Amino acid sequence: MSSIKLHKYEKWFYRFLFSFAILFVLTAILFFLNNKTNLYFTISSLMKLFLVLSIGMNLFISKKTKDWREKGNQLSKKIGLKRLLLVEGYIPQRNGTAVLEIHHNLGPLKDGFTLKKQRREQVVTEFKEELKEDFCKLAEWKNHSVPDEVLLITTTHISLAKIWENSSHPYFYMKKSDKIFDSNVKMNRLEWIMASFSTTGRVDYQPPKQWDSYYFYTSEKMGA
Repeated sequence: MSSIKLHKYEKWFYRFLFSFAILFVLTAILFFLNNKTNLYFTISSLMKLFLVLSIGMNLFISKKTKDWREKGNQLSKKIGLKRLLLVEGYIPQRNGTAVLEIHHNLGPLKDGFTLKKQRREQVVTEFKEELKEDFCKLAEWKNHSVPDEVLLITTTHISLAKIWENSSHPYFYMKKSDKIFDSNVKMNRLEWIMASFSTTGRVDYQPPKQWDSYYFYTSEKMGA
């Protein structure tokens, strides 16, 4: 299992969910217009179908990724990470190499309401300080607890990449990959709104357009 497969499944979930939402609106309009023709019953039936598909896909994703997420959470807690999450990854051209993906550890949506009460500068400062601590712990774990062949990678948007690059220095160097590892990683508007609010307490409506993949190398080891 890897986030590449997870994001493929999620894309299908959101397609089903958006289709359901559109059909729900159309059904409601026809209902209030008292237009209960064959068109109404057809759209209503399709709406129910996409609702079932959405629920089914959500259950499938939860079951398929349960062990993978659990292992990642346990490893991250063992290292003592707060803002970062490590999960097993995969790169097609790196068969036989152990790969770990670094992700931004999103907190629950309710965290946004607490962060909303704080000044933005305070939220950003604390975020960067915790990232600095995380990368220090990660580097110590990488240098002393795992074999050299473990490869650390990530795929993220350019703004977070810059923050990570600054926060990971001097423990890691980030090297941009020539190709993106996960083409489905880009967030849709709904995902981005929830992610931005839970992280900063502010809502950002425009998801980033540029996403890239990176390798993380400890200071003494650079190269692809």
